Amino acid sequence: MKRSAQPLCWRIQRLPCGFLLAILFSLLQSSQTAAQNDTLHFQLCIEMWNDGRPVTGATLIFQPNNPAFPYSPIAFNLNTAQSCAAVTVVQSDYLPGTTFSYTASMPDTGALNGVSVIDLCNLSQHILGINPLSSPYAIFAGDVNKSGSLTTFDLVESRKMILGIYTDFPSQVPWQIYPDYCQFSNPANPFSGNCQTEISLSELMLLEGDTAKVIAVKSGDVNGDVRLNNEPFIPVGNLDSLTLIMPQGPILAGSNIVVPLKFDKDFWFGGIQTNLYLNPSIAQLDSISSGAIYLPFPGSAAVFFNNVTGSLRTVSSGDLTTSPLFIPAGAPLFYLHIKVLQDAQLEDVLKMITTDLDARNFAIGTNCTGYFKMGAVYTGSVPVFSPEISGLRVQTPSPNPYGESTFLGLELESPETATLEVSDLTGRVLYAETKNLPMGNTRWEIPAATLHAGSMGIWRLRVKGQMATGKLMRR
Repeated sequence: MKRSAQPLCWRIQRLPCGFLLAILFSLLQSSQTAAQNDTLHFQLCIEMWNDGRPVTGATLIFQPNNPAFPYSPIAFNLNTAQSCAAVTVVQSDYLPGTTFSYTASMPDTGALNGVSVIDLCNLSQHILGINPLSSPYAIFAGDVNKSGSLTTFDLVESRKMILGIYTDFPSQVPWQIYPDYCQFSNPANPFSGNCQTEISLSELMLLEGDTAKVIAVKSGDVNGDVRLNNEPFIPVGNLDSLTLIMPQGPILAGSNIVVPLKFDKDFWFGGIQTNLYLNPSIAQLDSISSGAIYLPFPGSAAVFFNNVTGSLRTVSSGDLTTSPLFIPAGAPLFYLHIKVLQDAQLEDVLKMITTDLDARNFAIGTNCTGYFKMGAVYTGSVPVFSPEISGLRVQTPSPNPYGESTFLGLELESPETATLEVSDLTGRVLYAETKNLPMGNTRWEIPAATLHAGSMGIWRLRVKGQMATGKLMRR
């Protein structure tokens, strides 16, 4: 008799068919599970350090690293509506020991974007220990000279950026990028061991279904008010307004005029930033003298005039000391000394620029608080002589430039107490002396060693709450 054909599962060790099919199904399921466990899916996003604002238009970069194989970076080019990218990682595609990192390349938003006198104020208070910066990322932002610390040199570099002397920080990139796996053992001093550079595959696999973040820090912007994604500037804190009062009227070719700038209301001064235009074909800036606010001559760390474009920018921070400065309404803030080249109306020659969103005109109150948007009006007539201190005539230092010594000449109508200071171009006081002066003529010697040979400084004489100032040079 012919034997009947039997099922394969019966012929294999006479095992029951149902049992064998269960094994095959289990193997297939295990294979699928292994494939799923080998693949990681997560979101990679970029946002601002201080408020989590999403940053669009950047390029996110995911980088595998292994010394045995040069893996290429995986780049995700985001458009102006995207701040995140979907990342897929297949574990078996990488050699054992491979580590991973992520970073970003930022679009060009302008080096000045977000950098203002508010940042100078906050940075100076941090350096002086008055009000330390609260975030390690703010500290990174303030380190514009890339020294690994915050010093007055960072203040000088930031001033030069605001004034337009710099178009980029010479030593620092416009944007600093940090992955979210950074750990700061000492947030008050994040420069020491600030961030591990990579993470392991096992750490990366924990991101399954989660989000990894790249943290964006704008260099110089310690308060995080940078404009993103073409958004308008939104000031920090309460918004108020001030009006800068400038004189008006005819100016004549060949004349030298002195233009005072004033506020329309009482103001407790913390800082000021102005962006003016002086038509270079009609007038040239000779110098700036201080009024209620100390602003030395052009080319210093507080004033810059581009005699080709006519851009005239000033910046001054009053919180380098703990003493608040009260400026009454109508008191001259500072004086512009102008040489007139052609007949014109001053209001057509000197203007406030309001179209540049980064070079903003505004002031801040004491302790870096209170934001005052600034407008301008023209009223009054143009002065034609230099400001004078009541009851005092001052002869500028002579000789100037000097070699071994120089003398400031004074003539007082009554005995007064006076203070004479000389500072360098960063505002650091090199010489200071207070004297009780008699009525009549006095010669006040400025020590030769006050300035180094070949250097320049600013002298300031304070009498009865008023001040005279000027340039001083040593050969």
